[in-house]
Amino acid sequence: MLPWKNSYFIWKIVLLILVLPCTLYSFEVINLGKIGNTFSIQEKDALEEIIEKAEKVDWEAFWKNYSKLIYKHFTVNFDLPKAENYSVRKEIPLYVLDINITDAYGNIIYPAGYTFNPLDYIKLPYTFVFFDGEDENEVKYVVERFGKTNNVYFFVTKGNILTLREQLKKENIYPVNNFILDRFKVKKTVSVVIQEDNYLKIEEIPVKEVKKVLKEDKKS
Repeated sequence: MLPWKNSYFIWKIVLLILVLPCTLYSFEVINLGKIGNTFSIQEKDALEEIIEKAEKVDWEAFWKNYSKLIYKHFTVNFDLPKAENYSVRKEIPLYVLDINITDAYGNIIYPAGYTFNPLDYIKLPYTFVFFDGEDENEVKYVVERFGKTNNVYFFVTKGNILTLREQLKKENIYPVNNFILDRFKVKKTVSVVIQEDNYLKIEEIPVKEVKKVLKEDKKS
């Protein structure tokens, strides 16, 4: 069986598409340099087949399976600092293969260490919102801004997931873990992540602005 026809491999590619190392501010792109070894593409069709598989991923099934894991970890406690200033930065997606990709005859097509940007080939259809579920102001802000928006997934850095789901009447609330925080390079709350072109845009909302927006909403 070809590696990219293995469902585990496909899901791994998709997960690592949500992922992306490198930090920059004010929309200035930073060149990370070479991460691992880079290799020229020998057989374009093989990479295209991987991308085609990623594009056909059943996202609904993915989130459904991920939801099952929640019941093993109801509460999360990642003590991320609050954003002190509003900022927007880019994440340049780089994925380094950690296994060799071979053809049907065992010939290596793409060796471990091959680096590419998955977002050159696919589009992430969601907005990802990271917030502190124990911070009343952040919870209210997230609900006010994204409560009626489609294709949004909420990731909680602190709090009980089931309690928040019941409180907010939403099922698309998930716990973060070290893997997700590291791959998205989320460092503060509130953080909002979307894809633009072939990079991720991360918006950090400071608590003071959260409170300001809430006060303005109460006046209106």
